Amino acid sequence: MFKTVTVGTASAAPGSKAQGVIEVAPLANGDMVTLPVHVINGAKDGPRLWINAAIHGNEFNGVISSLRLIEKIDPAELSGALIVTPISNPLAFFARARFTPHDGGNLGESYPGKPTGPITKQIAYHHFEEIRKNADYLIDLHASGVTNASKSYSVLKYAGYPEAEKRALDLLMTNGIHLNCTVDTLGENDEPVPLTGSLDLECMALGIPSFMLELGHSLRVEEEVVASGLFGLENSMRHLGMIAGEVTSFARQVVTAKRFIVRCTKSGLAVQARQPHDFVKAGDVLTRIYDSFGTLLEEVRAEEDMHIISLKEDCVATSGDRVVFGAA
Repeated sequence: MFKTVTVGTASAAPGSKAQGVIEVAPLANGDMVTLPVHVINGAKDGPRLWINAAIHGNEFNGVISSLRLIEKIDPAELSGALIVTPISNPLAFFARARFTPHDGGNLGESYPGKPTGPITKQIAYHHFEEIRKNADYLIDLHASGVTNASKSYSVLKYAGYPEAEKRALDLLMTNGIHLNCTVDTLGENDEPVPLTGSLDLECMALGIPSFMLELGHSLRVEEEVVASGLFGLENSMRHLGMIAGEVTSFARQVVTAKRFIVRCTKSGLAVQARQPHDFVKAGDVLTRIYDSFGTLLEEVRAEEDMHIISLKEDCVATSGDRVVFGAA
């Protein structure tokens, strides 16, 4: 049954577009913290896909990809609804910061949030309340860390919701990402950040298939990455029957079962021997550590066959530093 879709102050009748905000709370200067939101409500019935970006304020590629998607979608030709929050942490985004400057909070670890907690928790709460009411699927757009050499990859977290996880994986693979990392959150993990409080896990718990796309690098807009991200989002919508067209399939996509960190044991200058998305065999050299005079101190080798997600980009290494992030 066709109906008006309302998210925050944005309300779109069938066959129309609307934009508005999700209000959070006022700051000390009286300015209201608001999340911009776009609603495209199709003229035909179908699923509601929520695209989210900039949970971390220094991750830009997904913001531009999502805004370009909004420009392209015609509500008269759309089945279902597309909802986009392109800047979900505006306090961090406009400070070009990963975390919220006002309380140091990491929005990516703050869901489902609290209505009266620190401001980052309040952003998560008001954001998630709208998602739980409106989303059938959610794609969360991120980017790789500032000090890592990386290519786009994806993350799908398993937490005991097999039906939602199967639908999420099917949707994920239509984005054309080469390296797709599944993570068993119920088992042992060697993760660079905590997994609790993430938006995708909270969505999965509600039966909303969700995953993360890590599009390119933080603190920059990369046109090639933006374009590939946009294509993947459109292909996702074709897969869901939301827009017309044949779904593109992709060859040689990789799905891994775990992620882990590879660390050096010596301090010095780190010189990488591999590139992101390389497949290496157990025993292959990943990184070489030299002292300031050029003497080789250590060859960091793969302990098992693995795919490289990212590598340390700067060359200054202290014993115990993460030099490679891998998946197998």
